[in-house]
Amino acid sequence: MDADRPCAFGKQVAVAVPLGIYSITSSMFYPVFQSLVFEKVCIVEAESHPNMSINCTSGMRSSRNTSIQTEANRVLLICSIVMCLLGAVSSAFVGRIGDLKSRKYALLIPFVGLILSDVTYIVQSYFMDLSVYWLVLSEALFASFGGYMSIFSACFAYACDSSVVSCERRSHAVAVLEGSIGLGGTVGFLITFLLHIVGYNWVYSAFLVTHIVCLILIFFLPAFHHTPKERSGQPKLSLFQHLMVPFVEGLSSTLVLILILSFAISFFVFIGVTHILFYYLKYQFQWDAGMYGFLKGPVQGLSTLATLLLYPFLRRKGIHDCYLALSGLISRSLGAFWIAIAWSSGSVFILILFDAFSRFAPTGLRALLANTVPVSVHGSMFALLAVTEALCNLAAASVFHNIFPLTLNFLPQLSFIVMGAIMIIPCVLIWVVRKMFTISVDGDQHPQDSSAEIVASSSSNMNE
Repeated sequence: MDADRPCAFGKQVAVAVPLGIYSITSSMFYPVFQSLVFEKVCIVEAESHPNMSINCTSGMRSSRNTSIQTEANRVLLICSIVMCLLGAVSSAFVGRIGDLKSRKYALLIPFVGLILSDVTYIVQSYFMDLSVYWLVLSEALFASFGGYMSIFSACFAYACDSSVVSCERRSHAVAVLEGSIGLGGTVGFLITFLLHIVGYNWVYSAFLVTHIVCLILIFFLPAFHHTPKERSGQPKLSLFQHLMVPFVEGLSSTLVLILILSFAISFFVFIGVTHILFYYLKYQFQWDAGMYGFLKGPVQGLSTLATLLLYPFLRRKGIHDCYLALSGLISRSLGAFWIAIAWSSGSVFILILFDAFSRFAPTGLRALLANTVPVSVHGSMFALLAVTEALCNLAAASVFHNIFPLTLNFLPQLSFIVMGAIMIIPCVLIWVVRKMFTISVDGDQHPQDSSAEIVASSSSNMNE
């Protein structure tokens, strides 16, 4: 059995290859999509108000136009709402398919939707005079197949789905996947400048080819099927019951709740920054997508190196996942505060240092959750995280796409100050529950409940 462990572990993390390739286009998507929305809105504003002399080719003049900023944020808000609502429901079904059928099937579904949506983006980027609101339908198409949430959750569930992998190895598997996301994101951000060389249509065409390659790679992944023994005795659950499985079968429902809440707040801040940072830098310092990519590339690259190299090294040295997650939460808070403080284009790049350990937060929290619930419900657990991400995405989009345009004339940094302050909450939560974990000699983690009744209750629920 021990000899098979490296082989099984290697098969699990093989999913990091298509995930990393997808991350290249995923990281490019936000600045490219936001630029496309901004340009389409600018064209409409210029045609609707010919007397205002709106010059969409002048980045400095158009980026300081508050009406264009407001409308562009409104379009992004609608797109986010559609993605979150449809994605939250469909990703839960995709996660259940992974639990009951095959993790591989759960990976294929969202990529099919992604490829179909790529085709619509190609059409809309070719005909720039089409209404910007047609982009909402493209987002809805992808979301109906699970959206980006299903891609990430299915990959993490696939990597953690083996009983022969120890808790420490599972932590390493999560770190490898986080690293592949970061590595792909680094490459994607650094080549975003190609948008102004080849244009939107060629970029979206490249997205389509890349996603087809990912789909082919997934076909060659080994399939993890659950045996009849693993499925026996499992009652048919409703969608809500499926998402509640981690709370019922986890070793401590209180601990699972705290970890998910911490993950939710951390993701709320992360996605909030993602939603408005490009438009903030465009408004404040007249940045374009290429300049934005030159910032995000090193930010992603350094945090990726920390996740791939430093995180497993510290884990092997006996530093617990909760402390590593805590350092990531603090790093994310400092990064948000620094964006608010930055006074020039040059000073913004100091964010690279403050944000270096931010990926420790999702890596550590996912590892803690994976080690807190049984392997048989990892699909449900990661689907729950996907739904949590969708709801946080919806909340962040609703809050910051409304607050940011309103604060442009007096304090555009306000949103980042709020996000930095919010991160204090998960830092306190993880610090409080750190004693609920102990580390055994071989590196396996076991939640230490405050009372025997919690464990007894959990065991009772698992046998029902």
